[in-house]
Amino acid sequence: MKEIIDKMKSNVLFYTGAYVVVFAISKIFLKVLELEYMQYIYKFSFFVIIIGLIIGLIQIAHKSKYKIVKISIVLLMIAIVVLCTIFIQIILLFYVVYFPPEHVVEKENGKMVGYVYSFLRTRVDYYEYINFFLRSEKIKFSEDYGKGGFDPIENPNIHAVQEYTYYDKNGKVINHKYIEQSTKQEDKQEEQEEERPFNYEDGYEIFFNEKEGCRVDVVDWAMGKEAIKVYTTNDGENWNSQIETNNGIMWVHYDSKFLFINPKVGFIFDNGRAGDPEDYATLQVTTNGGKSYQDCKIIHPSNITEKNLLIKDLPIYEEGILKLTIYTLNYNKEPKRTYYEFISNDGIEWKYNKDL
Repeated sequence: MKEIIDKMKSNVLFYTGAYVVVFAISKIFLKVLELEYMQYIYKFSFFVIIIGLIIGLIQIAHKSKYKIVKISIVLLMIAIVVLCTIFIQIILLFYVVYFPPEHVVEKENGKMVGYVYSFLRTRVDYYEYINFFLRSEKIKFSEDYGKGGFDPIENPNIHAVQEYTYYDKNGKVINHKYIEQSTKQEDKQEEQEEERPFNYEDGYEIFFNEKEGCRVDVVDWAMGKEAIKVYTTNDGENWNSQIETNNGIMWVHYDSKFLFINPKVGFIFDNGRAGDPEDYATLQVTTNGGKSYQDCKIIHPSNITEKNLLIKDLPIYEEGILKLTIYTLNYNKEPKRTYYEFISNDGIEWKYNKDL
């Protein structure tokens, strides 16, 4: 018996079989604890078992005294290679189904492991992250993105979630949350590229890259004014309130417009109270990502004789320079309005562009 065991130990197949047994036992143990291996553990094990089988068969063929054994093993290995080549598409499909893209992300105020399934429809299943080796066995929640063929975690802020599904501790569905797709995220991105800034009823949103963005939300209305909140994101998912007041809001007049040229510098064009000629439009600027705003300083040049300098709209940003259209009113002249261009490097102080 000892001789048989010693002979088995001299072959890699013995250790490959031992690895399979240990791995199977560990799986049973983890299931009792409601835990599961991270995906790379399965990929590593699959690689180890395949390599072990190949080396073990080669060892048997090399050590065997019988020619028929050697020939049989060689033919077996050739047949396996041929079958794998013929059924490569099925093998790849098997790989995609059983080894979907795995991502460790911050979700629901914690670290989660997300698996992306995108064959016909795109779905992401999330499990609790335990450590580098383990995750929870029971699914926590899932996101349904509708059409398939993409990875929403690798390409955030492009595709919108259509449905959330939440599960209890036993993996049973306890809630569905449907997201109304009145405006697709793809359409929002295209609109920003075609015409910036854009203004819509619920506020303003812009991304400067895949992760950094700014947003203005209208949260209340009263007496001809609207309350806004300003948010920024550094990871494309979690939005942080910025305005440094007790309630985190700021009041502006109806139909105010918003613009950010980078994550720090942004503007609010408040066009004033309708019907009141003394309540002219104002332009406010933030240089700290929306934490605080101040009135822009329009420096009155000596060659403009009219007293009032009135702001037409939000500034535009071209070739690293901010440009602002300002006009004057003179009812004794025709046309009554005269337009001028002012420029700024920081958005705070504006000077007349004498080069025009």
